[in-house]
Amino acid sequence: MNPQGLKGMFNKVMEFIPMHCGLIREVTSPLFSSGSEKVVGGYNFMVNAVWPEIVSSLESRVASIFASGNPDTFHQKYLISMEFVDKFERECGSQSSVKRLRAHPSYNTFMSKWSLPVYFQIRFQEIAGSVETALMNPFNTATGNNGFKLSVFDTIWNALQMCWKDQVYITPLAHRFWKLTLQIILRCTTWISEVSEKEINEKPTNTENQSLSSDGDKATDDKSPPVTMAQMIFLIGDVDKLYEKLPSMFTKCIQVKLSSICKDTSFLTESFEEARSKLIELQDSFCSFIVKQVCGLCSAHLKSANDIPRLYRRTNREVPSKSSNYVQNAMKPLQLFIQEHGDVLQSSRKQQLFADIFTHIVQEYHSVSSDLLTSVKKMEESLKRLKMMRKSDVGLPQSSQGLSDDDKIRLQLAIDVRKFGEQIVSLGVEKDQVKGYAELSELVESHVKKTSDELLTELKKIAKVREAEEYNS
Repeated sequence: MNPQGLKGMFNKVMEFIPMHCGLIREVTSPLFSSGSEKVVGGYNFMVNAVWPEIVSSLESRVASIFASGNPDTFHQKYLISMEFVDKFERECGSQSSVKRLRAHPSYNTFMSKWSLPVYFQIRFQEIAGSVETALMNPFNTATGNNGFKLSVFDTIWNALQMCWKDQVYITPLAHRFWKLTLQIILRCTTWISEVSEKEINEKPTNTENQSLSSDGDKATDDKSPPVTMAQMIFLIGDVDKLYEKLPSMFTKCIQVKLSSICKDTSFLTESFEEARSKLIELQDSFCSFIVKQVCGLCSAHLKSANDIPRLYRRTNREVPSKSSNYVQNAMKPLQLFIQEHGDVLQSSRKQQLFADIFTHIVQEYHSVSSDLLTSVKKMEESLKRLKMMRKSDVGLPQSSQGLSDDDKIRLQLAIDVRKFGEQIVSLGVEKDQVKGYAELSELVESHVKKTSDELLTELKKIAKVREAEEYNS
């Protein structure tokens, strides 16, 4: 039967009661009595006569309304029927009459005809099945408009919403839809753990010959392809987005429906938050993995700082005034990372990720700089001893500016570190957010402080000499 036809039939039944049963109801019910007629006590015409006849007619003539094979049709017919039951109860006239109606065998027969467990099982297969299907290829690109990058999160969000849609949700099944909601969230958490176990715990961190682009990862012997850097970034971004969207869904949808049958929803809120919090438990491990990958590519260029002595020792080069190329090269992997994935992550997550990347790079930079300065110091002392032994000026040639080659090396390193600090700021990260940068800056600046003062004095002298030469010429 068409649901609208069912609604029309129930409307005719409700019209029939006052029109054709009004006199009998007045005689048997004090609430509907006009006062002129004597009420016959001990009999409830609506409960004992009208309702059983309605149920009997439904069972014999339109039994198809109870069929649950088509969940959408079943849902419509069930709601229409329950609306009719509510209207009929209001016609009973009193709470005691309603209680007797609900205790009547025909009422229980009518309610038991609705196969709610079967209906839920069909919905469960639809909803949970869609999630499991999506998990078979979880890193496919999302096609929905929910703001997710991966199809699996788009499907999970739709599944969660499906549980509480007005066209799906049925109040007597509230506990089952609530349980399914938590199961979907925890299923997502389990899958995230599996990805972490496979891609982080089992996968060796090797940055050689590895690209940050979405197609730069090499295939493995595993049946499933490895997760690319882009996919892992999408995973982090989608988990954060789902984590943020869930509270609004709970308060605006779930809590509204459950509050009608549960006055105190605090324990539901706690359960929901506990399941929700598990979603982001592994976010830090994913971010750490990405930080190591990016830093491995960036740090490889920092080793070029060891070439600075070769550029200045015994070459009579001018005093350094700009940063070395390796500083720019060290930033290229990070710039590529930002270009490809910067818009995926939330601002707070992105800033924290950048700060962690710079912190790891600074640690490597500090180690390289410390070793370099120690080596320069040892070489300088060795040459000084050699000059004293020879008692001559066969040491390192001095430039016209009066700085030794070792001083130039230290100054070049300091300029490079300053440039590195500028690049940190240019990416929206404050230098004080990067652990170890202050120590790195202090390390290199402490070795060139006197050199900088001397350089300023020498440059002033040179300027005066050149002015005099030009004047004389």
